[in-house]
Amino acid sequence: MTAMLKPAAVLRLLLVSITLLVTAHVGMLMTRYGLSARYLVGMIALFDMNGEQNVPALLSTLLLLSCAGPPACSPPPCSQLWLRVLSYSIRARARYS
Repeated sequence: MTAMLKPAAVLRLLLVSITLLVTAHVGMLMTRYGLSARYLVGMIALFDMNGEQNVPALLSTLLLLSCAGPPACSPPPCSQLWLRVLSYSIRARARYS
């Protein structure tokens, strides 16, 4: 099975996602410092581009995992190994959080 990706479609998806994340980040900062809204602290931390455990970090992790080789493009033994690594990382994160 061969997966075909169009470079223009991938570029468009990445640019849209980056634009949305930067817009959300700037919007949250304007809300926090411009309007002094302290009640949105959870949302501000969720879209902060200068931190960890937030939406931009999740996007970065998903991009790295997609570059590592999705199971649809690999033969069965490789896809099983990829899924084991992914499930191990999810369990390890749940254990330490």
